[in-house]
Amino acid sequence: TNMNPSAMTYTKKMWLSCLPLLMVLLSVSASAWSFGRIGRSKAKASAALASPQLGVLMSSAPSSPSAPSSLSAATTPSIENAKAGEGGRDTLALIYDSLHGECATINRILDGVDARSALPDVQVDAIKSLWAVHATNMRKHLDSSETFLLPKLQEHADIPSDSVIKSHRNLMSHISTIDSTVSTLRPGAIGKKEAALFATYNSYSNDLRDHFAFQKQSILCQSKQAMTASQWGRTLQKFMEKGGVEMGSFIHHMGVETFRQEWMSFCKLPSFLWSVYFRKGFDQFQDKWQRHVAAFESGPGVLA
Repeated sequence: TNMNPSAMTYTKKMWLSCLPLLMVLLSVSASAWSFGRIGRSKAKASAALASPQLGVLMSSAPSSPSAPSSLSAATTPSIENAKAGEGGRDTLALIYDSLHGECATINRILDGVDARSALPDVQVDAIKSLWAVHATNMRKHLDSSETFLLPKLQEHADIPSDSVIKSHRNLMSHISTIDSTVSTLRPGAIGKKEAALFATYNSYSNDLRDHFAFQKQSILCQSKQAMTASQWGRTLQKFMEKGGVEMGSFIHHMGVETFRQEWMSFCKLPSFLWSVYFRKGFDQFQDKWQRHVAAFESGPGVLA
């Protein structure tokens, strides 16, 4: 039977009155789906980071890795080297290389300061910002090493923890001293008069070089002999889950294309991790680090 006009009008009004509620319900459902998807992505990311290939890198490392010769030139981590074990590189050694790369960049920046008669605002800001990033990354790294990595390694190998902790304390002392020195740096400062900063940083960079050389020659090799690839991979997962600027530094110093096309592929990490997990840390590092490097190198001007 045909619906009479008044009934049709009533039905139309009823549906129209329900539209706002329907829109709200659809919006809530979409949000719930979106949050659920994000949650599932993060869960998948965490599971994916448990890749046993992280440990395979370690299992292929040689028993006598070579130490870096100098901090004056940053190394460029190579995935082929990591797979072949050259220089004792595995994922943790690549993390060392990213911190090493930060230190080398600041060395290069300070070498440039020494040749200048005075520092403009932009370059003082660059020095302070670069040091703040590196100091934060180092503090987090040393804390993670001491509270998580060392105890984990000691379950499997006779790690000289006293020597490692002593080295950590020495580096932390340097970092605190440089913090104080950098905080007093002001625009217009004459580079050659900042002798305390140069001397302290030079001592710090030398000690950092020795620390990483010891880690590669002793800690990583002992761990390789005592732990399976699966055990090492699960240990490294904790470092890779940190994300943020630290992960951004790891990616930057490896190179984005190398990281995405070689490292992620070798570790069997799904490509979606780049957009949902790694990209944010990389962008943060570019903002907090690389733009300041560019500003310093471009000379006086306005920071982009």
